[in-house]
Amino acid sequence: MIIENEPSAVYHAKPAPGIGSHALMDSDQEAGGSLRAYYELHVAPPIGTSKESDGFKFGRAFHARVGEARDFALGTDPEFVIRPPTYVNAKKETKPWSAKAKECEAWLAKETRTVLKPEDALDIERMRHAMQEDDAAREIMQQGKAEVVVRRTDEVTGLTVQCRFDWIDLDRKIWADFKTTDDLAWFTKDIVRYHYDRQHAWYSRILCDEMKWTYPDPDLRGYIIASSKELPWSSQVYTFTPERLTQSDSKNRLALNRLAQAYHENHWPHATGGIITV
Repeated sequence: MIIENEPSAVYHAKPAPGIGSHALMDSDQEAGGSLRAYYELHVAPPIGTSKESDGFKFGRAFHARVGEARDFALGTDPEFVIRPPTYVNAKKETKPWSAKAKECEAWLAKETRTVLKPEDALDIERMRHAMQEDDAAREIMQQGKAEVVVRRTDEVTGLTVQCRFDWIDLDRKIWADFKTTDDLAWFTKDIVRYHYDRQHAWYSRILCDEMKWTYPDPDLRGYIIASSKELPWSSQVYTFTPERLTQSDSKNRLALNRLAQAYHENHWPHATGGIITV
């Protein structure tokens, strides 16, 4: 099924309502994971151990600002708020923000939303502007919807699989994934390190299966829009060759089959064994 406006917290819950690409990588030894790691992270995660990293918070905020055009500066966003740059002390003096000041501690204690540093919010605005200035990115995002979830039952394994499109236009058969990076010069290495090619294949496969399109669909165009978090805050669009996606899809299928077997046998070894050819 195709789901619009599903809260990020629902999609990323642990245990999640479906197996996403990141969870699949956690299960796969070739991607640096194991079935035991998958079990500990996604089947029976320890209570109270899940903590969101600063990088993940920044990424969520970036997606919300770029894809959904949510303006955090208004102070009315239900999920994010920008931390004040200053505070007023007991002497009615305006001081630069200090995490050690009791007034700042009190403000943070009562704030239930995700707090963004002013400098992070400014960087997000710079990145958003760079993306808007990029001709290819602007063409991709001229129409469509943000944060669309596809969740379905895999016909082969019976497992529930899912993906969350940062941007998608079903009429044009175009979708895009937003990524942030410290340096675009090294982003092709990030693609390998974080298995973005396999994530790309995962999204395309699930979408084609849900829409009853032949996989691979030659008319389906998927992209990565990467944005630099630091000067010069530039943006670049990437895509993959059909050959690379075919290879990545095969790896995903093998990993999903192993995961289905682990569920069936309730056996979660630390390593899947075998030899990895590189």
